Amino acid sequence: MRVVVALLLILNLGGVPAWCANPPASDDSNAVKQQMLALRKAELQYDTDAAAELLHDDFGLSAADGTLYSKQRFLTLVGDKNNPLEVFEYTEMEIHVYGTTAVVFSRLHEKGFMNGKPYELNGRPMWTWIKGSGGWVCVAAHD
Repeated sequence: MRVVVALLLILNLGGVPAWCANPPASDDSNAVKQQMLALRKAELQYDTDAAAELLHDDFGLSAADGTLYSKQRFLTLVGDKNNPLEVFEYTEMEIHVYGTTAVVFSRLHEKGFMNGKPYELNGRPMWTWIKGSGGWVCVAAHD
């Protein structure tokens, strides 16, 4: 009965409890989103210089198969035109900012060729960004 009364009060007040609502995007979350989009663009254009600027020197990627990639090894993948991308898109991006750290969850749809063989990947990657004096850089990712 108490649950019904509580629900009626919430509905009667015309609002949703604060803990259920999505907060408005902050300047920091918008900045991180722009960095994510810039990294995606760099990958699509095989631009290792642009990608390198967005990654912390200690960047690490943990791939779905358990392979660990350092920044340099990841940049080698970014610049490899022998493994072309046909589709590379992030959707449903959720950005959570905690001071100078941000965690990004999204959906990923990737399609291309790896070692001459076609592949398609649908995943839920997670990216961790940190804010320094030069702005937001990615320090870790998991596919």
